[in-house]
Amino acid sequence: MASKLGRAWQRKAVVVFFFWALLTLFVNEPDSNPGFTGFKKPAPRDSPISAATPAAVAVATVPDGSEAMGFGRYKFKTMEDVIQEDPAWIKNFMKEEVQEKTSELGRKKKEVQEKLRIILGEGSPSPALKLPRQSSEKPAAAYRQGTSFDDPRLEKMARKYSQKSAKSSLIKIACGEIAGLAGKNQFESSSDKWKVVLRNNFMSAYKRLSCLDAAIMTRDDADKAEMRKLSMAQRQKIIRLEQTAIHAEAAGNIALQVREEVPDISPELVRHVEKTVFVQRGGRDEKPGLELVEKAEHEMAKKEEAKIVQLTEEIQKEKELAADEELSKRQQEQVERKCAKMEAQVEKLSKSATQKAAPFISGNKKLYRALIAPDLLLQGKIDAQRDVENEVHIFEHKARQRRLFKTVRPYEKIQCLAYTELIEQEYARACTVRCFLVETYQDEKWQREVKADPDLWHEVVENVREKAFKLQQLMRQNADVNDVRSWLDDCDSLSLENQWTSR
Repeated sequence: MASKLGRAWQRKAVVVFFFWALLTLFVNEPDSNPGFTGFKKPAPRDSPISAATPAAVAVATVPDGSEAMGFGRYKFKTMEDVIQEDPAWIKNFMKEEVQEKTSELGRKKKEVQEKLRIILGEGSPSPALKLPRQSSEKPAAAYRQGTSFDDPRLEKMARKYSQKSAKSSLIKIACGEIAGLAGKNQFESSSDKWKVVLRNNFMSAYKRLSCLDAAIMTRDDADKAEMRKLSMAQRQKIIRLEQTAIHAEAAGNIALQVREEVPDISPELVRHVEKTVFVQRGGRDEKPGLELVEKAEHEMAKKEEAKIVQLTEEIQKEKELAADEELSKRQQEQVERKCAKMEAQVEKLSKSATQKAAPFISGNKKLYRALIAPDLLLQGKIDAQRDVENEVHIFEHKARQRRLFKTVRPYEKIQCLAYTELIEQEYARACTVRCFLVETYQDEKWQREVKADPDLWHEVVENVREKAFKLQQLMRQNADVNDVRSWLDDCDSLSLENQWTSR
């Protein structure tokens, strides 16, 4: 009996030892079975992670805003870009109550909210938060120089994108860029505009070249790269200044405010911040400005209608006076000429009043396209449109932030000519297209019609076509950095030769 009990205990001991050994194997070597996730090896008490202070962990896990959102309409945009472009959406998202355990999307939103709180300065880094590895500590000035990056990751990206050839043959350009592309904008260099065309039309080649040489980067990309290199406190100061200036009644001296708050940033980044504020304020003032213009047009139409009534009464009186009195032949001819002149004035005022009384069609989201040269596609959106009889009136609105210029600048004239070409091709040149440049500032407005200038438009198109053809050749040949930089230098040299003064 005792021997049977002893054997039974031996069998039990063997089974217990087997399960203990199996359990020990999974706990101590979790990587031996990648598919098994039921056990996690605890960190030793004397390990560096557990011994780190909370401050050290916070420094090691601060997000820099360069990570993509990962969900929703801003899935592929970085957190920093979303904060700058749509702060209202960020504010509403931070107020949203997310149930972390409901789904994978809930866990992702909760993680993004915690990172955004840290970026916006509303919370402290959590040691349990898994954050991406921080970017290299290369100085921000490297993005402004023409030297190659020494980061092996960038070299790997360059090799990756060099394997993709430029297959696009149709180059797309925007109406707002064509003056700068032709070297007709004295406020912007032609090379900066052509870098944007390179990025928008040949993204793979642009990534390859910009990885090898920072001078190929567009100004916006270089500014964003420098922005990411700033400290968290500096970025928060700049964002606060932007939001304050955007919602203020007057923009003020934004550049001076930025330099006072963040004195060690580059002049290029200061201009980027100022441009961002002006663009946001201009978009905010777009609708009120067009409403101001439309109201002024309707008031002008009423005045012209009143003038028509007055002239009609005068014509009637002149005809009655000529019928009642006996006038000489010479006097009758004078009355007839006077009445004919007033009738012509009435006809002109009647046409003008009808046009000005027509409603504006604003908020047009349609993207118009027109082929202005072989493999060169012009595209753009118009601010407002007015259809009257056999004419189409388009309005290019400029929401000024400091004062009215009360003149048609050269590059704005070329932009209006580009919009005219778009609409003429849209209607197959079956109607007359007139373009008006409108300026608004607070309660003031100024308007001027931009007349057609075939010689200037032909010169601009030919200039852009030649440069675009050279760019296509470089992309087909998979050109290196030196060739592209030489082409960009040629664009700048030609723009200096083609500086154009207002006609």
